Amino acid sequence: PAGVHYEQFREMCDEGKLEPDLCKQLNRAFDKICQAQHLEGAECTHFLSGQTGDGIKDALFSLAALGMAAICFCNAVPLCGYCGARQNSRCMVSCFMVFNFLG
Repeated sequence: PAGVHYEQFREMCDEGKLEPDLCKQLNRAFDKICQAQHLEGAECTHFLSGQTGDGIKDALFSLAALGMAAICFCNAVPLCGYCGARQNSRCMVSCFMVFNFLG
């Protein structure tokens, strides 16, 4: 659930509020994160607690903004080709061809 911190997630699993399979999958993912950071026990719990909540939400919003910018830039190449063909502009058509080969 959105806005749930690591400690709340653990309590929800312990109390049976979440499906056991979901808890197992998430616990495995959390364990992999801690192993990658070389953390164990209380250090792992502290690290995971700091990674949930607003930090993840901010990262997701940043990722969404980056995705939208990428979509806009990806549409610039076909637009360049369309405008070049429509205006019979050799420069714009050449730009379109170069970026098509690079992509």
